Amino acid sequence: MESYYKCIKCQKKYQFKKDILNCSDHNPYYGYLTLIYDYKNINFPSFKNNAWKKYKNLLPVENFQIHFDEQKTPLVKIDNFGNKYGYTNLYVKDESKNPTGSFKDKESLCAINKALEWGISEIFVVSSGNAAVSTAAYAQKAGIQCTCLIPKNLSVGKRLLISLYGGKILEGEGNYEDIYKMAIDNGPPGWNCTPGINPIKEEGIKIIGFEIWEDIGVPDVIVTPCGNGTLLFGIYKAFKELFFLGLTDKIPQMIGVQIKNAAPLKNAWIEKKDFVELAKIPNSIAEGIIAQESYSSPKVMHALSDSNGLILEVEEQEIKSTLSEIISTESLIPEPTSSVVYAALKKMHIDKDKKIVLIQSAGGMKNLKEIIQTFIDPHSN
Repeated sequence: MESYYKCIKCQKKYQFKKDILNCSDHNPYYGYLTLIYDYKNINFPSFKNNAWKKYKNLLPVENFQIHFDEQKTPLVKIDNFGNKYGYTNLYVKDESKNPTGSFKDKESLCAINKALEWGISEIFVVSSGNAAVSTAAYAQKAGIQCTCLIPKNLSVGKRLLISLYGGKILEGEGNYEDIYKMAIDNGPPGWNCTPGINPIKEEGIKIIGFEIWEDIGVPDVIVTPCGNGTLLFGIYKAFKELFFLGLTDKIPQMIGVQIKNAAPLKNAWIEKKDFVELAKIPNSIAEGIIAQESYSSPKVMHALSDSNGLILEVEEQEIKSTLSEIISTESLIPEPTSSVVYAALKKMHIDKDKKIVLIQSAGGMKNLKEIIQTFIDPHSN
């Protein structure tokens, strides 16, 4: 049986092809489709190297024509920070070690190679930063034209990197959600490569889950930052597929982290809805996850239900103080967006001996201005 798309809500099936991105029976802005494989006929390889190639049977690409010889990102046990708060089995999956410095490279590895297989020569992506940087880099290497639709307040470092990687920048009016909806309704030419709506992006994220399992088996808890929520769902999907293959007998509890009063996933979970739209949200140093809407919300709701998961909120001052703390205790420099997982750890009411993995989704080198400010005045707005 060939791979096909299935709606996470109504179970409707669709062909796996480039012009299908979402279920026609649901809200067009939200991602409902996920890719289904013929798990009975998949042979999962033994782990003898540190390359993504070994996971090929559970990825949607036949031939990875372009890549950066990506290696497995580190899974680091952090005892200084963990012991400070009583956690004995605390790990960080450090996605800052990817080619452009974020987990988005795993998305781009799959999406851009699939675009090549499908003969796509032009793409566009809506992004608050890292997705645009990564997509532009992989597209440039593949010879694919990439247009990046970004908010006007995007940090200088990320804006420069998009340009260096050959991305055409279009600044949109309004916030991320305004730009996203405009792109869905009447976007620029090309294939929509935006996380949240393009199901192939989450397939690349599965590599994170496979690598964690390879290193330490199935953790009890995995904590991720959540903007659209694609990262949480992609990692959940990896462990669910390992379960389908009979390689595990459980899946981890998935915990997502959003910003206080900008947590549409938490509201949707409480209200038992596929998604919610918030009326007004605050600004945040965690620019990558500040969200009025979360476009992978339907799939996140499924993952939370199946894993007994939850969404936590953290406040601005908690993010800033914890950012300084994780740098000084572990010499890790996360992007401010990634520091939310460390802040959330302090608020979790779980067994301190459980095996917990925090996802550091990106490094802080693109946000040094904001990080320096937290050291000068950690109580600044």
